[in-house]
Amino acid sequence: MHIQVDITSEDYMAFNTYHFRTRKLKRFLLFSVVASIALPFLFHSDGDLQLIVFVRFFVLFNLLFFVLLFLHMFLSKYVPAKKNVLTGPRSYTFSDNSFTCEAESAYSHIEWKEISSVEISARAIYLFVNMNSAYIIPARAFGGYDEFQSFGSSLQALHSKSTD
Repeated sequence: MHIQVDITSEDYMAFNTYHFRTRKLKRFLLFSVVASIALPFLFHSDGDLQLIVFVRFFVLFNLLFFVLLFLHMFLSKYVPAKKNVLTGPRSYTFSDNSFTCEAESAYSHIEWKEISSVEISARAIYLFVNMNSAYIIPARAFGGYDEFQSFGSSLQALHSKSTD
C-alpha cells in the first residue's frame, strides 16, 4: 500500500503529547512524589521536622513539579511552522517485510523487525523506531475512521508477525 501525506507541525505536536503521556508521564509523577517527600527532609536537616512544615514543603514541591510538567507539555508542542526536516510531504510504501518513507531530502527503508512498536492514537499511527522517535501517519491520510483503524491494525499485525 502507498500513502502520501503532508506532516504538519500539528501532527508533530500531537506526537509529542502522545509520547509524553504514554512514555514519560508516569516516571515524571513518580519522581515528583518521591522528590517532594525527600526534599523537605533535605531542606530541614536539623532532624526536627514537624508535620505542618513537612506538608508545606510537600505542597510547595508538588506545585513546583506540576509547573515544570505544564512547561514541559507546553514547550514540547513547539515546532517551527515553516517546513523543516520534521514536517513536510511524506510518501510511505508498505510491504509484508518492510516499509519505506520518502521525504524531500531523505529516504528510509525499514524492516518491520526494526520497529519497536506500532501504536494507534486518535490522531495518528506511530511507527516507533526507538523509545523517542516514530514515523507519523496521520488519520487524515485515510478516507475515514474505520479505514484508519483497519490500516493501523494491519500494520500492527505485520509488525507482530515479523517479531515472532
